[in-house]
Amino acid sequence: MLSSGGGIIGYRGQANYHVGNVYQDALAHHRRTQGQAALTIDMGPVLGVGWMAGEHVDISMQNLQLAGSIPSHPSHLGALITASFGPNAPSHPANITLALPANYSGDEPYYWMNTPRFSALRVPDRNTGPATVQNGRTDAHPPLRDEVAEAANLQVAGRITTTRLIEWVARLMAMPLEDIDTEKPLTAYGVDSLVAVELRNWLRRETRLELGVLDMIRNVSMTRLCLEVAEKVRGEDGKGKVE
Repeated sequence: MLSSGGGIIGYRGQANYHVGNVYQDALAHHRRTQGQAALTIDMGPVLGVGWMAGEHVDISMQNLQLAGSIPSHPSHLGALITASFGPNAPSHPANITLALPANYSGDEPYYWMNTPRFSALRVPDRNTGPATVQNGRTDAHPPLRDEVAEAANLQVAGRITTTRLIEWVARLMAMPLEDIDTEKPLTAYGVDSLVAVELRNWLRRETRLELGVLDMIRNVSMTRLCLEVAEKVRGEDGKGKVE
């Protein structure tokens, strides 16, 4: 059965689709327990097939990199299908996943890597600051608290915080940075109360601030929200107030 790696990773906004993927995986496991043949191949995107063959393939590749999904070649899929009919097929795992990266070395993982089940995919590196993935590259940052505290003034600190926030949103929601308008609230980009919990945890790690979930999904622009965050960080040192 051809399934999707989304059932393993859980791409946001596609829960109904992933329910079907998870069902296929569960069915394969069930058949194996009954001594029957079954295999699901949890596919990621396949190069040259479907929307990966269209005119916007470059944008698609960028979004996939931001989401942490690895495209496969059609020959990989063909080889797995052929092997599934071989004499040793019953000894193969009930599920094979193609969509996941191996040897990920960023300090800050993709959102779906925050559970122990994916720990084997990660290779710790020596960077001390969190990492930002943009256009498939990993760039290290110092802690946001330090950047804000060292900024020349509160307005500069707010701009730094805004830049880091939209990088976080772009990575989490798998979208290009240039598509994010900082004069809109976070909710305009799918940040609901559940996603806001992840944002709160990120800000706690970066700034040591304790912010409420409802504070982050208010109807205020990201620019204003980030200025308030910067004020709180700098306010502890008496370095500025929002005017």
